[in-house]
This record gives sequence, C-alpha cells and structure tokens, in this order.
Amino acid sequence: MKSLNIPEFVDDKCSIKVTDDDNENEIKVKFAGKISARNPNEIFDPFFESLAQKLQENNIKHINLDTIELEYINSSAIRMFIDWINSVKKLPIDKRCNIKFLYNANSPWQESTFSMFFRTFSEIVSLQEYDA
Repeated sequence: MKSLNIPEFVDDKCSIKVTDDDNENEIKVKFAGKISARNPNEIFDPFFESLAQKLQENNIKHINLDTIELEYINSSAIRMFIDWINSVKKLPIDKRCNIKFLYNANSPWQESTFSMFFRTFSEIVSLQEYDA
C-alpha cells in the first residue's frame, strides 16, 4: 500500500500519528496526551475528515486506534468519537472500515469509555486490551 501521507496532528495537549500497518488494508492511528477542548470538533474535524477520505481512497478496511498513551478525554471528546464512529457506520457496507481500539486496561476511564463504544457499535468496533 502506498503511504497515506496524513501529517501528524500536534497541538499543545495532544498528538495523533497515522502509520501504515504491515497489512495493506490496515492503518494505525496513535493518540497521545489529553483531549480537553470545550469543542474538540473544531480542532479535530479536519484531521478526521482527511483520514476518512484517505481510508476510502485506499480501500482501508481496518483501523487500529492506539489510545494507550491517551491520558484523558472529556465528555465533548467522547461525543466527537461517537460522531466519527457513527459517520463510519452510516457508510455503505462496502465502504466501511472496522475500528479496533487498543486501550490501557489499567485505566478505569479507558475501560469504561471504550467498552461503551464496543457495546454500542459492536458491528464495527472491537477492543484490544493492553495491560501495562
């Protein structure tokens, strides 16, 4: 697979880096830091829109969201993730990708938040625990 050429997103509290996985139909998106903005959609929507476009252009079917180094997200950021997952779910089946959250099993907020994503969107969301 050719590189998706999505630049790393960095602000004063959070970074997001996209890397090609070994499998040609997979990518990894690594989050680090905190997402605490009052309206994170204003900050992150351009990144997620670019990511969605590249996923469809390159027929990527699996996205691994590595949130192990994500220290905190506020309720607005939870809503942002829900909106993004919903946008993926609304795509025609042949255009959808499966979303796997790699999360820190020792973090209570990650356990509860990402488990809720799985329970709500089990047809496209899966979880993988990382026990640090």
